[in-house]
Amino acid sequence: MKKKIIAGILSVGGVATFLACGEGNINEMDPATDGIVSMQYDKSKLEPEEFEQKVKDNLIDSAKARCANDPVCSQEHSDYLAGIENPTTPEEPTSSASTPRSSNSVPVTPASSTTIVRPASSSSSAPIEIVPSSTTSTGELGSTTCEPVKGVINKGESTSFKVTPDRNVFGMQGFMNASVEWYFNGQLGSSFGKSSEEYTFTESGTPDVYAIVSYKDKSGMVDISGKVTCGGLQVNGDPITGCTCTADVKNEADIANGGVVNWSVSGCVSASEINSYEWTGVAGSGETATHTFTTKGDSLAPTVIIGNTDNTKQPFKCTEIKAVDSNSPDFLFKFEGDMNNAGTLEVTSGGCMSIRGTFTGWTPPSIKVLCDMQGNNTTVPSFQMTYGGEIIHQGTGLASWGFSNEGAVVVDSPSSTVSVDNICVTFIGAEIVKCKLGM
Repeated sequence: MKKKIIAGILSVGGVATFLACGEGNINEMDPATDGIVSMQYDKSKLEPEEFEQKVKDNLIDSAKARCANDPVCSQEHSDYLAGIENPTTPEEPTSSASTPRSSNSVPVTPASSTTIVRPASSSSSAPIEIVPSSTTSTGELGSTTCEPVKGVINKGESTSFKVTPDRNVFGMQGFMNASVEWYFNGQLGSSFGKSSEEYTFTESGTPDVYAIVSYKDKSGMVDISGKVTCGGLQVNGDPITGCTCTADVKNEADIANGGVVNWSVSGCVSASEINSYEWTGVAGSGETATHTFTTKGDSLAPTVIIGNTDNTKQPFKCTEIKAVDSNSPDFLFKFEGDMNNAGTLEVTSGGCMSIRGTFTGWTPPSIKVLCDMQGNNTTVPSFQMTYGGEIIHQGTGLASWGFSNEGAVVVDSPSSTVSVDNICVTFIGAEIVKCKLGM
């Protein structure tokens, strides 16, 4: 049986609230601490609500400490103990009698099957930069971060934000008891937990969102406070549609011919004036960008973010281009006299072939590249051949057989000297295809 953790028992009304690990009697108390906790305070000298709060706080701290020292419980509730569970309002516990909660407390649910009660935050300070307290050496938020749940929304839509605390600063439990104030474009929000409420943004652009985080432990030795900015949200205004980004070559750039590729944007439509182009992966200016390939096999598909005067930022992906090098072919057919002398090449998927040859007698009417595949009895084979970046043939075969003589004409009416490059194949169903020249 896993250990039970009692997070608090209200002395007034006898209603139990708890943080449970495992199975068993939820209200079972730890005789070492819980059974005598109410004796630590003189009830006659305290107001009823103050007495109740002191007993409850002591039980909660005791329960957390026992859970942290229990391997099973601490693992099951590590996020709760670290203070990074997302507080939500729980369902009221089933009881034969209704007992009101103290007005200075709010219910939160730090885990899907747990319920605790903690004091509500009464802070309503103005949005200012808080100077860390001089009573602690950890009076800053460290690597605590804040980010939106959705990174891009349209004007009039909503999203929420969440804070991820730095455990090196807050420890295992500190953030759960921290006060978090959310500010949206200077306005105080309604949530005080790790996650903000859903906030509707009525203006486009990059909003000013931040959280003020404050935490002080009961000993007064730890006093942490600071501001964390919540970046990463783009609120788009008038949409930008219809844009295409294409290259001035077909699928491939030949390094032997310089390897230069130019991309350009066209066809954009928007109710607001388009006023910006931000290129990623290439050197761009305005509607055009340029890249020079220097390494065979490299490929690039740039992204351009197009903006307008209504603060919309819309990304578009450009045509992908692969670098080839006709001076260094992957596979080479070479012959003298008759192209039958070129033999057979075993070509891998993605490989490119070149042809170099001289006819000394009869010249055929055309030159084809034809490929065969041996089936593997498992995968239905498919095959594609490109020439100069354009698809010239596609085909399929049988898993049990493969295919034979799949290919196309690459030269019509060849001259006596043949020099052809960048005949490339991609396929599935085998590791290689065997290719030969035909007519």
